[in-house]
Amino acid sequence: MPDQPTFSFESTTAGREFTLSSMRGPAGPAGPAGPAPLMFGLPNVAVPTGDFTLINYATFAFSLSKLWRVATTTGSVTMTIKKNGTAITGYTSLAVTTTSADYTAAASFAVGDALSITFASVSGTPRLLGTLEGVRTL
Repeated sequence: MPDQPTFSFESTTAGREFTLSSMRGPAGPAGPAGPAPLMFGLPNVAVPTGDFTLINYATFAFSLSKLWRVATTTGSVTMTIKKNGTAITGYTSLAVTTTSADYTAAASFAVGDALSITFASVSGTPRLLGTLEGVRTL
């Protein structure tokens, strides 16, 4: 049961004063057990050859955990996910085609780090679909 409020009303030489204190409502629902996941969507992005920066400067620490349902709409491309310009183990030279695939590998990012994707061997005019999943580090 919520606490009952405490009221006081006084007349003073400065005038009348009203005070309300010690009021608390019912407890709210429990929040999530940990940090919420981060999702970097790649919604139907036209695939360029070369580097594509997702995050130029991370404003908070986070970790990547999975690239899921990555595919092209047509054609194919080879992609590498990088941290500060260096390929991340498990996300190197991924052959992406019209058949979706999932990749799991861990990578931690600190404040100031960059996240990018390098595209190579682009065949046709593919558009990229997929999601990079991670968790903010508290």
